[in-house]
Amino acid sequence: MAVRPSELIPRLAANDASLIEINLTDNATYQMKSADYTKQLVDALSNNDQLKRLTLSKLNITDQSVSLLAELLKTNKSIVYLDVSHNKFGTAGLIAIAESLKSNTTLIELSVIGQSQPFGEAGLQKMTEMFDFNVTLQKINWRLHSRQSFALNKLISRNVDINRRIQAGQKLDDYINLVPRARKADFGVPEDYIAGEAGASGGVTTGISGEAGASSGVSVGIVSEAGASGGVTTGITGETGAPVGVTTGEGEKQENQE
Repeated sequence: MAVRPSELIPRLAANDASLIEINLTDNATYQMKSADYTKQLVDALSNNDQLKRLTLSKLNITDQSVSLLAELLKTNKSIVYLDVSHNKFGTAGLIAIAESLKSNTTLIELSVIGQSQPFGEAGLQKMTEMFDFNVTLQKINWRLHSRQSFALNKLISRNVDINRRIQAGQKLDDYINLVPRARKADFGVPEDYIAGEAGASGGVTTGISGEAGASSGVSVGIVSEAGASGGVTTGITGETGAPVGVTTGEGEKQENQE
């Protein structure tokens, strides 16, 4: 029996503790009123701190609707997985997501593959800039045909490395060089130290450190679409400092073109 959005939304609004995962993939009822249901869903989730995984794939979600979801991500503290793959948004929607992830500290995995229009360079640049603030996003499921894929790969790898070191109980001194300047204060670094660091570097930091290359076997967060299975994704594993391409759905490695 198909899931009814009209039954799920009130439970989300009530912060139902038993509802920690929702999958509305290809839901015919949702598709007929995609914009309306997306707005209702976002409103219901505004005070929800129980939902962990949200899958909204193949639901005709547009730039306008995904922008509503992006606004939710700015303040949401519970969702760790968001799948908005195979919808109808493009660069504008991706930019909205990028802006929201600057302040999000919860989302670990994002799937945006299979949109009806390709992401432009402006959207990818905003995603790159987002990592000057975000240290929690560790996996993106998408397909890129851009020179920016290499830089994005390294930034996701950096986040994976930071979180691996935190989970291993390493001292702050062991990974603070990986943390972007905008987030150092959140890790307890004194403001005067941050200001001095900015002055020494001319005020420009990327959050990518060459020392990260010393750590091998880090799972890179950009993943490929796994054939026709839709819900299966696989990661790319390699040394953090090594050039890693983006794997396409056919399993080919896309290297950066000069």
